[in-house]
Order: sequence, then structure tokens, then C-alpha cells
Amino acid sequence: MSFGGAAPKRALVALIAGLGLSLATWAQSPVVGRLLEGPYPHAIALLDGAVQLSYARGADGGLFVSVRARTQGWVGVGLGAEVMSGATIFMGYLESGKPVFSEQIGKGHSHAATDATYDREEVYQADGFTTVEFHLPPDKLPFAGNSVPFIVAYSDAPDLATYHEDNHDSGVFLLQ
Repeated sequence: MSFGGAAPKRALVALIAGLGLSLATWAQSPVVGRLLEGPYPHAIALLDGAVQLSYARGADGGLFVSVRARTQGWVGVGLGAEVMSGATIFMGYLESGKPVFSEQIGKGHSHAATDATYDREEVYQADGFTTVEFHLPPDKLPFAGNSVPFIVAYSDAPDLATYHEDNHDSGVFLLQ
């Protein structure tokens, strides 16, 4: 059976590619944060879309980061390592409607408070998501170069201590 040559086949390929692009765009809609003007230009969907990590280089050479998870509990992102140990971890949640934000250092399978390296932060909830945003000045980045190892996690508990169970993922993103 023939479909009439190359033109209909090209049209079918274009239709399928367009549909795939539309679905990818829908699945990863850009985050418009509170710290960065406009949407974050880079986003990574993790844990089957339950978590979205977004980032942008600031004009100052620093880094804006947003991590949001489908939870009413805490959400966090660690930078500088793909595991908790050695990562600089930024966590937040709302307690009785008030934002709680903490910078922690990963030690083994635990973490402890450390001196702040961020200069701005926001924690908020909307549409079933908890979002943590922060800015790191260029001289406080917990990694070297443009390759950024990360770990993300979340829990349904509004505290900084409840274990995340299987709600964690890791990887590396490249700053552009």
C-alpha cells in the first residue's frame, strides 16, 4: 500500500514531531518565580513530573534556583553533589502559613544547619505545590565550573527532619 510518495510522509513526520513538542511543552511548563524576572529559562522534570528544578544564571554571575514539588510538606535541592553527603542543601516549607527556609550541609545520610550562602529566598505554596526559590551570589556557589551536580527530595511533612522515602532524584545540569 502506498501513501502517495514523500510529501505525505514528510507531513506525517511533521505532525508527529509537532505533537511531541506540544506534549513536552505542556508537561514542562516554565516556572515564573518570585525572585527572577520572567520565567526560568531552564527546567528539569524529575520523579515523573512530581518535582521541577528550574535555574538561571543571574546577570551578576550568580545562580537563581527554583525547586517545586507536588506536596504540602518540605521540598529541597542540594547542589555540589549527586548524593546528600557533601551537598549544600536548601530546604523549605510553610509552617502555619509562614515560610521556613534553611541551608544545610549533607553529612552521610543526614544534614545539619550551616552558615548561609544565599542572599535571597522565597518559600510558597500554590496549586498543590510547595516551591523553594533562592539566589546564590557568584562567590558563594557550592560547585566549580558549569557542570552542577544536584539532588532533589521532598516529603509530605512540614518540617526539616522527616525522611523523604523514595521521593528523591539526582543528576547534573549544565549552566549556559
